[in-house]
Amino acid sequence: TIREYVELMRTQGRFDKRRAEQARAWMWSEVDDALLSAFREHPQVQDRLEGLERAVMDGETPATAAAQELLEVFMGGDGEARES
Repeated sequence: TIREYVELMRTQGRFDKRRAEQARAWMWSEVDDALLSAFREHPQVQDRLEGLERAVMDGETPATAAAQELLEVFMGGDGEARES
């Protein structure tokens, strides 16, 4: 029964399409994992992380502002608040 199902999926092209979609999802998962790891290991992010986490938990800084600051530091900015 399983072989018949797999053969039907292959003849309809759904098997290969599903495999291709899985491969794409795996690629993005690898990118996500690598970026998160690099972000967390970034020295300037590590320097600011504890203080920003505390400020967010104490209600002194909005989570979105803290996240933006950390992302700016990670991407090479100074992480200081900017006026629009």
